[in-house]
Amino acid sequence: MAILPQTGVAEGGRRIVAERAALSLREDRLFELEMPAELSYSAEFAWVKTGETAYRLELDSGITVSIELTMMGHWETTIDPGSIEPHPMPGWEALHDAVSFAEIWVSARRPEALPLVDSEARWRRSPASTKQLALAARRGIEAPTEMTKGQASHLIAMLAKD
Repeated sequence: MAILPQTGVAEGGRRIVAERAALSLREDRLFELEMPAELSYSAEFAWVKTGETAYRLELDSGITVSIELTMMGHWETTIDPGSIEPHPMPGWEALHDAVSFAEIWVSARRPEALPLVDSEARWRRSPASTKQLALAARRGIEAPTEMTKGQASHLIAMLAKD
């Protein structure tokens, strides 16, 4: 079995190294608990960054709104109602347009979710609940004890990506 130059890794182990690197990157991102900087100027809702060019908004009842950059260079918004096929929406050239469309859609179609997704909601600044911390612990994440409910909600949304 050949050893790859400059890595010291056997050729058959490349996949394992790549998987570990991806897991490490994802674990580092788990504790990016604030609004993604690139959305902070245009978003009113509590979006979670789920990849280099992917974002998700968790609504109630298992509904999610996702925004991802496609291979064609457009931002695609997808509404996933959980129980049926996701609904892709039009592609947008700018991320802020996709976010604006998604937030207008949520406001019009899911107004009952607004207190949950509002990034400035008062509940987000309260200490994390014991249930939130227990859920993180069950998933093998040692969450900071000073974590807020909003940060814990963000963390749980990242964990739900799996």
